[in-house]
Amino acid sequence: MLWFSVICLLPFSVCSVWSVLLLLDGRRTGWSSGRKELCCFSAVCTVLYFCHAAYFLDPPTGLTWGNVLYSGANLAVYPLFFLYLRSVADLKGIRPADYLLLLPAIAVTIYATVVKTTGGPAENVLLCNKIMFPVLLVYVLIAGELLISGFNKAVRNFYAEAENKTMENLHLLFILLALTALASTAANFIGREAFSGRMLLAVPSVIFSTLLFLIMYTAHNLQFSAKDLLLDIERSNARINAVDETESKSSEIMERIDRIVSETKIYKQHGLSITDLAALVGTNRTYASNAINQQLGMSFSDYINRLRVEESKRILMSTEGKFVMSAVAEEAGFASEATFYRHFRNVEGKTPLEWFQALPENNQSE
Repeated sequence: MLWFSVICLLPFSVCSVWSVLLLLDGRRTGWSSGRKELCCFSAVCTVLYFCHAAYFLDPPTGLTWGNVLYSGANLAVYPLFFLYLRSVADLKGIRPADYLLLLPAIAVTIYATVVKTTGGPAENVLLCNKIMFPVLLVYVLIAGELLISGFNKAVRNFYAEAENKTMENLHLLFILLALTALASTAANFIGREAFSGRMLLAVPSVIFSTLLFLIMYTAHNLQFSAKDLLLDIERSNARINAVDETESKSSEIMERIDRIVSETKIYKQHGLSITDLAALVGTNRTYASNAINQQLGMSFSDYINRLRVEESKRILMSTEGKFVMSAVAEEAGFASEATFYRHFRNVEGKTPLEWFQALPENNQSE
């Protein structure tokens, strides 16, 4: 039936379209910022789901070359996605040792090829997949989470407007990967035979197709990566001369930071980075960041945005109830009204208007 063919080919179609788009985009704009790794991930997904479609449209007897391709592709997709994460979320990029994650896929592909040509038992090939796949999956999920957390921490400690540096997109990307991984693990343990029923096959087909599309879309539209962060760090290093603070205590540096911030109100500056503050204090960004982390227990971004919240409260109290929230956000140093509301609620537990209305002088009549 036509609709069954569509169901079988849906994940393959999604991956193949994205593979072509990513290939064309890479040739047009270059292969930096993880584009090459993302394209390889998409291409291997295309092979994997082509084998899936072929299996369900024409169920084979014994080990086929489609099974051989499936065995290798199934063990390669998540390591390839980890290589993509490494390329976009690690300042040092991909390490040579990271490619060792592809060894299980290569080894199983070779073994499956030998079994196919010699007529060995197909069950051994499937068993290798079922054993190796969850091990690789757990490693990729744990290592990927640590990688993204480290990237997010570096962003928060360098920029005041950290939310504009793709932290949310990276988290979304990893959540989508985790959801796909859970579905993959379940399907891998259950076995493809369990979905031989036409109606049952529609469920994983739609789930995989949707998640794969969202993963590709989110990854393709990332606007900021570790490469951009590294460039900003290198520019900042070129603008200031690092001062030797080896003998200085973080508490002394924090006192200087507090004094300079109070005098200059630098937190009102849009696009503020830790380098800008360090230059005023007379230290380097590492010591300034460490002082804030150690003395206040928060990131540079949290520190600056808390100061902006306090500034917005002073502005609200001085307006006698005649204010425009977008103007208050702008004057306090926030990049947008939405960012203002989010940070204000995080600090005060209520919106700016709710906070203002709860002031004692506004409740005298009650």
